[in-house]
Amino acid sequence: MIIRLLANNFATFKGKNHGKLLMNKGNLGIAALLVAALLLSTPLGAASENVLPYVEINQPMDGQTVEGITTITFRAEGQKLHDPSLSISGETGGIAFPLNCTVSEPVDGDETQKMYCQYDWNTKDFDGEKATIIATVFSGEKVLNDKVGVYVSGERT
Repeated sequence: MIIRLLANNFATFKGKNHGKLLMNKGNLGIAALLVAALLLSTPLGAASENVLPYVEINQPMDGQTVEGITTITFRAEGQKLHDPSLSISGETGGIAFPLNCTVSEPVDGDETQKMYCQYDWNTKDFDGEKATIIATVFSGEKVLNDKVGVYVSGERT
């Protein structure tokens, strides 16, 4: 029935009554029905849940201003997690290095692991610059990345 209503309304829309399609009294019920059908066909919570596998930088947040010793934290979830690393690049240079992180063991036959990483970054070499932080983790053969941009306060040296 919904398909028939859509087809009938599409035919009306292709005709001469473009502005009156869903605005006249007879079609208000159809408009409400179409909106309800669209809402019910959308999975709840799909946009807010992380899809496995993933890596996510928790700190600092994208667009944040940082200075001094800044703690970078990120987490990953997936199967066969390995080789976590960070890269930090600014306008005048950058650094990249591996990290030692905490990795959970799979629980109850589920192969999913969780990884937690932390690094205390001395921002002095990036004073007055925009910097990009990229966290990388492998899940099996897949490369997982997350990226944030920060502003480092201070003056360039």
